[in-house]
Amino acid sequence: IQRGEWSADEHQRFLEAFAKFPKNWEKITNYIGTRTKQQVQSHAQKYLKHLDDERRKDELYHYWADKSQDKSKRIQRTR
Repeated sequence: IQRGEWSADEHQRFLEAFAKFPKNWEKITNYIGTRTKQQVQSHAQKYLKHLDDERRKDELYHYWADKSQDKSKRIQRTR
């Protein structure tokens, strides 16, 4: 069992397994082979938060870059 930072190979196996077995932590853990179930769940949580943060950043960029938008309205946050 590995500890610390995930290698590029481990992350790639995580992505493949997550696509094949969405949120089936036992199968994802077995597919990766070098991490515990808890480590896999934690990695997934951080990865999904990262994706969500990137999506929000992208939405805000396009909102402010779009000259046709009425900037006087408050930005609606989605959660």
